[in-house]
Amino acid sequence: MRRKKIFVLLLAVAFICTMFFAVSANNVMAAGKQYKLKMQISAPAGTPYWDCALDFANSVKASSGGRLIIDAKPGGAIVPSHEVTEAVRDGVLDIANPNSAMDLGRIGPKALLLGSSGFPAGPSPLEYLAWAYLGEGLKFANELYKDYNCVIIGVATPAPAELFCHSNKSLSTKEDLKGIKFRTMGLWAEILKDFGASVITVSGGEIYPAMERKVIDAFEYCGPGVDFKMGFHEITNYIGVPGIHSPLSSNLVLVNKRAWNKLPEDLKALLKREVKASSLMGYLTFALGDAVGMEGYKKYGTKISPVSDELQKQVAQASAKLCEKYAAQDPMFKKIYENQKAFIKKWRGRSKVVQPTISLFEME
Repeated sequence: MRRKKIFVLLLAVAFICTMFFAVSANNVMAAGKQYKLKMQISAPAGTPYWDCALDFANSVKASSGGRLIIDAKPGGAIVPSHEVTEAVRDGVLDIANPNSAMDLGRIGPKALLLGSSGFPAGPSPLEYLAWAYLGEGLKFANELYKDYNCVIIGVATPAPAELFCHSNKSLSTKEDLKGIKFRTMGLWAEILKDFGASVITVSGGEIYPAMERKVIDAFEYCGPGVDFKMGFHEITNYIGVPGIHSPLSSNLVLVNKRAWNKLPEDLKALLKREVKASSLMGYLTFALGDAVGMEGYKKYGTKISPVSDELQKQVAQASAKLCEKYAAQDPMFKKIYENQKAFIKKWRGRSKVVQPTISLFEME
């Protein structure tokens, strides 16, 4: 009987050891397994967006020790840029970075509140990032995209304000805009029409010839870093600042749910950290590019036309009026808008009062 008990005990110990080594082996295999995710951004190669995407992919590979590979592609490489949201939903792409403005037709005006380009008098990049990561921004984004089979894990490439315009005469007041053939789109287009401008929509690649042929009198596109490289200073005499019509242009990071669920927890956490780091680096990259672009304009002799405080207030009032209209039509828009407004008012309560505006670096 005693031998039988010893035998049973030995069997039990052997079983436990076998299970322990099996689990350990599985953990080692999981730790060494490589995961690959297909990513396409919406912007083409040769842009700061593409540079940031490559940096992001390289950083993920390095920080994961090669366990997680992001196969990054520029806009249009796999699907048309405006179709990346559906491509993530259908599993054609594992990751995409659409600007929510591209999804206005999918989720409605609520897209404006998610870092959309062309949200007049909206949040600055840092205000939006704070709301997204420290407030409820990402929670709302995931709720709005719940029918697209994705998890939104962060924000990519939050670009600073665009130039207000390129033109051959100063456009600094509401009266200056009357009768102007202005290239733009989105919410700013609605406001400009109310201000008496004639809105014409052409693609980015068509702006230069359209301005040369006088199809348009003025246009907005991106910030000074991108616009200067486009050569717009060659065909216009003035740039308007600040970009009250579009203080921010940002992209969401959508991950296909199935691809996300296949990742082990440590790689999920790593990917979220890398996206946060990429948010900051994206902003810094664009801001520095804009600083270099502004130097280029000054050296070239382009005239800088400040947008009057009165016009900026008129744009903000018109934008608030439109948001109130959307809030009255859509309870979800109202919920997100009021949440974002409360957060940013609190944020500005510090930044506008505590943060100095006078700097020793500007003392001559």
